[in-house]
Amino acid sequence: MADSRVLKALEALLENGGIKRVFVARRGEAPPGAWLPGHPHLEIVLHGALPIQYLSGSGPVQRRLVRGDAFFAGTGAWNLRSFASARTLFCIHFLPRDMRWTLGHRSPSDPEGLDPQDQELAGFPLGADGQWLLNALVSAEREGRSPELLLALFHVILRTAREAFHGSAAAWANPPGSIYQSIREHMRECCHLPINRSSVARSFGLSPDHISRLFREAGSLGFHKYLDELRLGRACALLAPGKIPVAEVARQCGFNEPGYFIKVFRRHYGTSPGRWRGAEVPETRRRISART
Repeated sequence: MADSRVLKALEALLENGGIKRVFVARRGEAPPGAWLPGHPHLEIVLHGALPIQYLSGSGPVQRRLVRGDAFFAGTGAWNLRSFASARTLFCIHFLPRDMRWTLGHRSPSDPEGLDPQDQELAGFPLGADGQWLLNALVSAEREGRSPELLLALFHVILRTAREAFHGSAAAWANPPGSIYQSIREHMRECCHLPINRSSVARSFGLSPDHISRLFREAGSLGFHKYLDELRLGRACALLAPGKIPVAEVARQCGFNEPGYFIKVFRRHYGTSPGRWRGAEVPETRRRISART
């Protein structure tokens, strides 16, 4: 089965030490013929070589990626690649609602194009963990963080992928059905907007009481607690760099009142957003979060 092939490739990658080097494309004006991906993606060379040109923090560069090298490109980060080299790539695509894995093989005899032998092998809902990893990757790329930090994030992504394959389908699906799952996906995508139970109910043609019942029967958190957790997770990602005022963080996370945001944050983490941001990273923040 296709799933078993990608799992075997993933296990081999982790057993052989995982990713050795990390390269990140930055966004900028693309040259003619460049590929502009419509979604963030991570590519890892399993065999062969990937000659590639992209925009780094210091300008356009050309590299020859070999086994164990990883390449990350966010939305709109261009690249040009040679099609003269044989290669096998393990790719993770971060789509709006899920992560998809492909195992791509290319031979020099193939027609030029974007690795036409790529075959989608698996896909899972993005989930809270996947969304957090994507946010961390995009933030690290924009801020030009060190390769060591990116390497650690990439290995977390690989381990998350392995857990996804080993877990049962039920662990990745939101019971009991597609309506509940769709509502959660809608909330993840729109949690930064001023949504509430009534507005979500209208979007799905349901009553607010029906929404509450779905969360009560199918999930471990009620509607409002789940929405708060989504918004607080986004808030932590915005607070961490230490550049955005707390009131602006509140606004960008869907909280109409900074005071209410601070109250919810303190209730969840046991401290204020300002003190959380000022804590030593990462150990003190982990201790603060562990109180809840």
